[in-house]
Amino acid sequence: MVLEEGNSLSLEIICGDDTFSIPKQSLFNTGINTLLKLGLIVDKKIIQDYFVVKHKYAYPVLTNIEYLEKIKQYIKTKYANLYLAGRMGNHSYYDIEDCVWNVKQLIEQI
Repeated sequence: MVLEEGNSLSLEIICGDDTFSIPKQSLFNTGINTLLKLGLIVDKKIIQDYFVVKHKYAYPVLTNIEYLEKIKQYIKTKYANLYLAGRMGNHSYYDIEDCVWNVKQLIEQI
């Protein structure tokens, strides 16, 4: 979801089978608390809405890098306030440390 005004943020929580039984509100709170601890947001009151989607085996698969670059270029021209980061945004496997580093770099660019 991309908003006309403001920003959207997508979080990925790596989980095992037990995580699927955790209520959506608890997953949301875990994500927000992590963002606060990392200093990526300063107040959870800025969050206007959220939704949770649970997927098993939801890793990106990329077989054509040229196609990915076309997609990224399209997104940049169509959605000026949409920034891609992390595993899903970059269609690449990252460790959690890589994800945090990637997002911090993006924040510095914005």
